[in-house]
Amino acid sequence: MGYLGPDKVRTFKALYTLWSAADALDFCIFAIAPTRLLSLDEMADMLGAATGWRTSSHEIMRFGERRAHLMRWYNLREGLTAELDTLPERFFEEPIAEGPRAGDVLDKNTFRGAIKTFYQMMGWDAKGRPHDAVLYDHGLEWVLKAKGGY
Repeated sequence: MGYLGPDKVRTFKALYTLWSAADALDFCIFAIAPTRLLSLDEMADMLGAATGWRTSSHEIMRFGERRAHLMRWYNLREGLTAELDTLPERFFEEPIAEGPRAGDVLDKNTFRGAIKTFYQMMGWDAKGRPHDAVLYDHGLEWVLKAKGGY
């Protein structure tokens, strides 16, 4: 199936972070960048207007990263491990029926490689756990001491 190299993973990480920020800040993902009405700068302006916070597009993305790391920690604590970061088997076995990708199937090893690259880009270890430094960087060091941590 199509390319799943580092460039594509980087694009996915940017979108994942943006959508995470939108969820954290209560922006509708159907109204935000990169394909919709609101740009990152407009999101920052709207957040400032609603809260009085002086913020930037960079900080919007940092909110998304922080949320992603916290969600990951929570999921790991609840038993949702890296082994579950996959797709149903049919994606790797059943060819696409129609369209320009008809006949394609997703290669499981390529997909696992993309996940490994994503973990590295996120600052997570091979088991999908955020590195301590990443948690400190985002003000989440308290999770390292929390009861029931991973």
